Amino acid sequence: AELKDIVILLRTMSGWSDVFVNTLMQEGIPAYADTGTGYFQSVEIMTILNMIRIIDNPRQDIPFAGVLYSKLCGLTTDELTHIRLMDRNTSLYEASLIYENEGNNEELKNKLMDFLNMLHRLRDMMKYTPIHELIQEILDITGYAYYVMAMPGGDRRKANIDMLISLAVGFEKGSYSSLFHFIRYVEKLQKYDVDYGEASTSGEDENTVRVMSIHKSKGLEFPIVIVGGLNKQFNMQDQRSKIIFDVDYAIGPDYIDVENRTKIQTLLKKVIQKKTQIDNLGEELRVLYVAMTRAKEKLIMTGYLKSVEDLNIEKDFSFSTLISVKSYLELVLPAMNNAFTDYMRINLLRKEDIISGELTKQRFLQHDYKEIESEIASINRNEDIQKEIEKRLYYIYPHDDEAKLRVKLSVSELKKLGQFVDDEDSELLYEDISPELQENYLSENQYIPDFVKGPQAEMAGTDRGTLYHKVLELLDFSRLNNYDDLVGELNKMAQIGKIAKDDIGKLNIGNIFKFTQSDVAKRVIKAQEAGKLYKEKQFVIGLKASEVYPDQVSDELILVQGIIDVFFEEENELVLLDYKSDIVKDESQLID
Repeated sequence: AELKDIVILLRTMSGWSDVFVNTLMQEGIPAYADTGTGYFQSVEIMTILNMIRIIDNPRQDIPFAGVLYSKLCGLTTDELTHIRLMDRNTSLYEASLIYENEGNNEELKNKLMDFLNMLHRLRDMMKYTPIHELIQEILDITGYAYYVMAMPGGDRRKANIDMLISLAVGFEKGSYSSLFHFIRYVEKLQKYDVDYGEASTSGEDENTVRVMSIHKSKGLEFPIVIVGGLNKQFNMQDQRSKIIFDVDYAIGPDYIDVENRTKIQTLLKKVIQKKTQIDNLGEELRVLYVAMTRAKEKLIMTGYLKSVEDLNIEKDFSFSTLISVKSYLELVLPAMNNAFTDYMRINLLRKEDIISGELTKQRFLQHDYKEIESEIASINRNEDIQKEIEKRLYYIYPHDDEAKLRVKLSVSELKKLGQFVDDEDSELLYEDISPELQENYLSENQYIPDFVKGPQAEMAGTDRGTLYHKVLELLDFSRLNNYDDLVGELNKMAQIGKIAKDDIGKLNIGNIFKFTQSDVAKRVIKAQEAGKLYKEKQFVIGLKASEVYPDQVSDELILVQGIIDVFFEEENELVLLDYKSDIVKDESQLID
């Protein structure tokens, strides 16, 4: 049998599934529970969140201690104690700085120096680096992603980290994109129990032990089924409420004697309690039946007994006996003691046996450690083996830089990389308009009524750019003889639903009109009349990596995609236009 053939069924996942999964993981057995919770409690996510907390503010003792103790730094509890004792009246961060300079343990001082240098470097990067890139930088510097991938369930742990990076990317699209606000955002998610659940990488062919609820296993079968937690008490909360509700008998309240200040259960409440008890027991029996019939080859049921005497308990399974049971174990054990179930075997595992088994395991581990240490000592004396180990451990992939290249980029992303500088390759297509025309046509958009302008709400830069591109794509420059023609064309666009009426008030119509009267616009009209004008055309072009990234010498192909706003043929040449709506002539515009 393989691990994927095993499933652990539980009556309830809350408070139980995490214990099973963590215990199996500690034993090196990959396990997964689809609970929809536990994401922020996973070790790898807590560690990275603690790291970004101290990058934002290192004077937080709990996150700082967590990171020092984690594999990001790798200190032991004794080493943490030595640091704390350097100065008990200051933060752990400041105590670490003191120990780095004045400590007496050279090995610990070197560890702290390396970690603090990394922390200070990341704090400097925080000022200009997006959050998701900062998290990726933490993983690259420390190699923590490789560490979690080497742990049991490494694929799922790595998927959890990838989900955190995706969460950071989504957060940065909002109004607040600082590291401080991201930390507050995560804390609010935890405060209000908004849990994403651990990332699921488990499929049908994944070789891992699955932990699921009995309800979720309905209709499924597995080669080996372990039904755990049989000793868990049934939920009697409904019967203990002050007021009980029932479909047939309505409401069962307590009787309160105000004069004597006493409270007793009414007869109706007792009837409803008994009915609820029978109904709940029937449901529990059905759930138990589902759990026991999921196994195709082997069924293992586990539970906890307070004393050995409870093992040989016998029951006649009368009605009065059945309705008094409080757990599955009280149903299963008497049935297994029946003569008709002699094919079922009971194994008793005492606490002493568990402790003895753990001690034996630890002895073997200590013996293994000694053998490994002696093996390492012999390897250190063999230069050939040592060189081969160093060659494998310190191997550097020769194309590592190329592996980090993006194979597809947009023109906007190229601009961010500094490949295009607008001021060098662009020109102002129109000068300030004459005072006469300004007075006659452009005086505060005098021909546009307020109901057409709409509310003058703030508009995002990307939305404004999209609106200008849409309008310029739809405009026929040859039909614009004056300002009124332009206003009329905009109104027509709004009437046929091409743009919203409110959007007209967000346009600088004066600038658009000035452009339509420029020399370039006349060339556009001429190309349109000749049938050689093209608008909003998509393109994909392949460039060498060395052309896109100046620091690269690779000839790997990088795809660049984008949309050409306007181009036209003129004298056997192509003329390209790229509309820009974010020009700034005065510093005061940026302040405003």
